[in-house]
Amino acid sequence: MARAEQWITEGAAPFLEPGEEVLAALVAAPRGYTQSVAGVRGVGNAQRKEATDAADQVGMRLEAPMALALTSKRLMALAISNPVGIGVSGKVNDVLSSVPIGE
Repeated sequence: MARAEQWITEGAAPFLEPGEEVLAALVAAPRGYTQSVAGVRGVGNAQRKEATDAADQVGMRLEAPMALALTSKRLMALAISNPVGIGVSGKVNDVLSSVPIGE
């Protein structure tokens, strides 16, 4: 298991329902976030707005950075502290939103 996946999995544990387990996890950001930070604001902001608007339609809240965790029951967007390096360490702070995998 990759380091980011491990600390996200461990950090998500308090937010899981009984019998639920994390199947996969990663550090993520809405599309366009990197371009916005890199100074390509017009393109980046447009892509980011499109991504967050689409997420809103299904009840998902997106932030940057965040973690996504696929569990046996749902897809969870998790609020995290800024990871060091490429997702090497961080802390899961809260659940931003979740959608049952059946939906």
